[in-house]
Amino acid sequence: MTYPASPIESLIGMTVTHTEIVHDYLQLRFETSTGMSIYNDWNLVPKTATLRNLIEHHVTAVHSSADEVVFDFDNETKLIVDLSVSAWKGPEALQLDRVGLPTVIWN
Repeated sequence: MTYPASPIESLIGMTVTHTEIVHDYLQLRFETSTGMSIYNDWNLVPKTATLRNLIEHHVTAVHSSADEVVFDFDNETKLIVDLSVSAWKGPEALQLDRVGLPTVIWN
């Protein structure tokens, strides 16, 4: 069995089933009951994209650096999470929940 290099790469190939703004953070639900909460600032590219553009589309790639995490989708939409100091709103930037696996926190 091949495992992804990082837990966030486990989202590659997964389809978004639900998006929601909860209080002041973004929540994404994927198939297989996987969920991701984004607490930091984020944006979509192109600028005309909305969260609806993510539903029923799958992640094709994830790029991570010290300053951002970029999720590429099969419809050419990108979700960019800002990891710069000014983007932090709480103790963690992202939270990934997968059934049967420990919760992963980016802080």
